[in-house]
Amino acid sequence: MKKLITIILSLLLQVPLFAQSQSLTPEQKAYELAVPWKEITYNFANRDHCSEVDLDSLYQAYIPLVMRTRNNFEHYLTMQRFAANFHNSHTYCMLPQNLIPELAMVRLITEVRDGRIFVKNISSRYEKEIKPGDEILQVDGMPAVTYFRDYIGQYVSCSNPEAVLDYAMFTPQGLSPLVFQHRDNLKPLTLQVLSGNRKKTVKVHYDWFFAPTERQRKSQERYHWVDTTQVLTNEQNNLIITDEENDAVYFRIDDCNEATTQVFLEHLPEILKHSALIIDLRYNMGGDGRAYSPIVPHLVDNDMVVLSGKMQTPIHNATYMARASVRLLYYSPEQVSEQEKAFYYPYYSHTAFETVSPDTAANTVPVGERFHGRIYLLIGPKTASAAEGFAAMLTQNPQTVTVGKKTSGATGQPLLVPLPSGIVCFINTFKTYDFNDRDYSSGIVPDVEMELGDVPVREVVEM
Repeated sequence: MKKLITIILSLLLQVPLFAQSQSLTPEQKAYELAVPWKEITYNFANRDHCSEVDLDSLYQAYIPLVMRTRNNFEHYLTMQRFAANFHNSHTYCMLPQNLIPELAMVRLITEVRDGRIFVKNISSRYEKEIKPGDEILQVDGMPAVTYFRDYIGQYVSCSNPEAVLDYAMFTPQGLSPLVFQHRDNLKPLTLQVLSGNRKKTVKVHYDWFFAPTERQRKSQERYHWVDTTQVLTNEQNNLIITDEENDAVYFRIDDCNEATTQVFLEHLPEILKHSALIIDLRYNMGGDGRAYSPIVPHLVDNDMVVLSGKMQTPIHNATYMARASVRLLYYSPEQVSEQEKAFYYPYYSHTAFETVSPDTAANTVPVGERFHGRIYLLIGPKTASAAEGFAAMLTQNPQTVTVGKKTSGATGQPLLVPLPSGIVCFINTFKTYDFNDRDYSSGIVPDVEMELGDVPVREVVEM
């Protein structure tokens, strides 16, 4: 929670630096849609995630949608909904910072438990009516699961279908873009909640403004988050517990940053004394993948360490594409040999790939400073991006076992495409493979599937 509040405050502090977003013309909006459509056509690596999508038809359908949007925020939402059709966690549109002053946020945090939606935290404005732990039954007249999975879910870029509901949840991080509304269209959410044994209907407003008037500022200062205990310290983000009875060390990593490396290295002598290491990545949504580079050599007992796995990326050849076009347009199918079809046609359909060689390096860590025991990696739908890369690198150690649920599927290197409005489009350019040559672009499938849920750490270690 502390990290989330910091994000909000940093946005508030930056507001005076933002230029007011200039309203886009319909033609400018159409151009902005054309740019990612073009780049996805040539550079998107994961068409198998969206085999039902005809890219050209989708583009044509969205042209009138973006041109009719009422403001730049609606334009951004429509662009993000376009990107979400490709079902890839690394293919999305980033909210422009110049829009922040025009937005308000609903102070409601939700979570999924056992396929049901619950209030995790809420503004103290509603503390007499709703409290953390209450179940949300309906949102705006829709069953809560339907609202988040189907309505909010259409704006969520996600490779793993099982993770869509988790990523549709409302948090101040704004992973679900509809946690925000434009200040000119502040329609409250009507929630039906089960509080104790009573059903209640409550309207929850978008009442946290990033550029508030004096009156709005005073109103905002009156309220706070109800559950003030949801504060994650750095120690909790890198929690280490030693279990002497089971000869194991539990290490929970919720962030990809230098602090993680420092904590690991500080505890390395203790880790090396034990025969089992449990690394919990279930709530790690990524960050700086380079932060893990100093850790991997300690956990892979090889003289050579692979620092990036096998990847495939789209390859273009205009001549081969032209040869395919001639055969498709002027030849009958039986006039084209199977060898020519297999060689030329993928260039025309943009499904030709080349392999990017993995990065390897000599392991300079002395043998005595490498961990030789069993490693258990706990993973789940919220394990994403750099955390997935870290998990994949550790599987080159045959002593590693992955446990839990399939990960997010936010792997690969995105191409960053900035647009004049301030939107930055991310387009995934790689298919990723593990050390058994399995494609994990849509998520790492665990060796042992297990629902860990909110099982206490001690019980996790026992299991």
